[in-house]
Amino acid sequence: MLVTQLSVLELVWVLMSRYGLDKGKVGDVVLALLEMVELDVQEPGILEAALKTWQAAKADFADCFILETVKAASGTPLGTIDAILAKLEGAKRL
Repeated sequence: MLVTQLSVLELVWVLMSRYGLDKGKVGDVVLALLEMVELDVQEPGILEAALKTWQAAKADFADCFILETVKAASGTPLGTIDAILAKLEGAKRL
């Protein structure tokens, strides 16, 4: 069964906003999802990198995911107007 990256982004958002889980617990859920052999997670390496970046940053998970997607796809930095995201390696404030 395929689990898309967007589904994981939505899962993170719902767990935090609707159920009030903290970053640590949500991270545990995402890691468990990535480790399930029954699931075929789309681009798990990008999600793992996003999770690692997110755990060490103040940026939102979705922003970390966008950053890691750009880093995986090109050698150019991610241009952003988000001051928090711009502080992360691989991002540049516009």
